[in-house]
Amino acid sequence: MKTFAIVAAVDDAGGLGRDGDLVWHLPGDLRYFREVTSRTNGALTRNAVVMGRLTWESIPERFRPLADRLNVVITRQPDYGLPGDALRAGSLEQALDLVNALEDVESVFVVGGGQIYREAIRHPGCGQVLLTHVQGTFDCDVFFPDLPEEFTQQSLSPVETGDAHPYRYARYSR
Repeated sequence: MKTFAIVAAVDDAGGLGRDGDLVWHLPGDLRYFREVTSRTNGALTRNAVVMGRLTWESIPERFRPLADRLNVVITRQPDYGLPGDALRAGSLEQALDLVNALEDVESVFVVGGGQIYREAIRHPGCGQVLLTHVQGTFDCDVFFPDLPEEFTQQSLSPVETGDAHPYRYARYSR
């Protein structure tokens, strides 16, 4: 089984968003997210992004599916309609089985939401957590789970100040 990484942006209280949407707009972080989840080492490979249905629905339609990546949407609705180039899975485990069976998938990223993060962070296949720490506390109703103690911080970037709110990137490994 391939290991996977979690990618998320959180505020100082671990907040992820409110009412199914982000509570900040950080173009620099969106570029980082695209770069991290799209970059591959091989010309014939692609990465997969795994997300829950609510996260999928929070992406503006014109950006769905996320370009240059295999999109896997987790939903318990067996007849949930997705475009032909996105896959449906009934659980995180099924999503991971789907992408692990594909030879052209290089890296797998779990990208939300809160419920999927809670399950993914405890999964033995989770090898890294890439967090954007947005400075401040926002009015969030969904929160990132506490990092288990077996995760240690491997890197922390300088503070990025070019967007509406300062933030920094951190990488944690198991």
